[in-house]
Amino acid sequence: MGWKEYLEDYEAREMAEYETFKRKISNGTFTSKDIYPQAIRFPEIKRPISRTFSIQDISQDDNIWAIIPLGGSTIQGLPPFPEHMLKSSLGFSISEIPEVISFVKETGKLQFTLRDYPTKYLECPFLEPIFRELNPPVGVNLPPTAFIEEKDFRRYMAEFNKFCESKVFPHILKWSREETGATTNGEILIGQYRHTYTFLRALGYDSIVNQIETYSLSGQVNELAAIMMVSGTLIIQPAFEPIARSFSYDTALYQSAVGFANMHKLEMPKPTFPVEIGEYIIKKLVHCAPSLDACKQLVFNYQDQDLYKLHEALAEGIVANNPDVISKASKDFSLVMDEIWNDKSLLYKVNGLKVGVPVLFGVVGGLAAGLSGGIGGVLAGLGISATDKFIGGINEGVAEKIAKIKSSNWEVVVYDFKNKYKLHSMDKKIGK
Repeated sequence: MGWKEYLEDYEAREMAEYETFKRKISNGTFTSKDIYPQAIRFPEIKRPISRTFSIQDISQDDNIWAIIPLGGSTIQGLPPFPEHMLKSSLGFSISEIPEVISFVKETGKLQFTLRDYPTKYLECPFLEPIFRELNPPVGVNLPPTAFIEEKDFRRYMAEFNKFCESKVFPHILKWSREETGATTNGEILIGQYRHTYTFLRALGYDSIVNQIETYSLSGQVNELAAIMMVSGTLIIQPAFEPIARSFSYDTALYQSAVGFANMHKLEMPKPTFPVEIGEYIIKKLVHCAPSLDACKQLVFNYQDQDLYKLHEALAEGIVANNPDVISKASKDFSLVMDEIWNDKSLLYKVNGLKVGVPVLFGVVGGLAAGLSGGIGGVLAGLGISATDKFIGGINEGVAEKIAKIKSSNWEVVVYDFKNKYKLHSMDKKIGK
């Protein structure tokens, strides 16, 4: 079967599965367990499941290999981009596709969905191994008509087309021809914009809808693109994402969204800095640029749960140490994370407590005799039992328990991570 016939057959099967899903909605048999695509479509998928976002998925700053170790499975859209855009859009070259497929099958850490209907990939035969080996589903979810009347859906689509037909659509198609030699990518982008507008209109985001209309009619395409990007990724996609429950936004997107969110009274998600933190962790633990090889080393050398906790701790520490980190005037991310990573205050507390606590409380004899009543009762309440030994001072295990009580959570997690993987003694080797 040729590539064209294969894609036609692939699309027919995908649409049949999706139509079954839609019929359950229309005939009232739809339940919370009915989603499309089903999780079984993804090999070795594991939670927590994250979805990556960037501007049209071609942001050079959004390195997928830096993000992947920080989640259970990371879902990446597979666009029908030409061959020369593969590396910049997905982070790997054609020659690396077999290795990527093996990585997906072995770990489940990376998953793909199709960004368009299969027949739109006719000019992408280099993606055939991914299609045949991984069987990625079309990345759709609830159809608009599941919660919008058909007549309203058509009216909203017509509205948006009217706003954009004279200035916006020609500009986007021209950009697509100049960048890729075809209008395919521009048509995909227009479809995404229509989808975003329709959902915003149906959900009652009137102030955003009015702003979209203003920018569209005046031909302010860059301003319109910014609104669509922020609205689509912060409002629409999270609301209707069928599988993922966490979302990886690059910091550039988050920065552009702050003012927009304030203007329209939107609640911003807590910043987690997956790209910057992922790149920093790779630099500290693997010593090479974010890549498939670097990602593999992190995944195979460090336990998943430890990396999840470390990511959360570093994100918490960044905000705690530099509240203005999202603003352009803030310190460089690497400097902020260096301060967090190299912070030895908890280590000093532990070392000091090993001798200092018994002297401070004057209860060396009491502690040695057993923990009961008085300060002993307090320590027992912290999980310190009579089995803890005190010889010439308080031992390290007890000191850690006490020191952690008055330390920030991010300090504790980073301290424990470095202890577990014996990184405290490697600080001089891994850099400051």
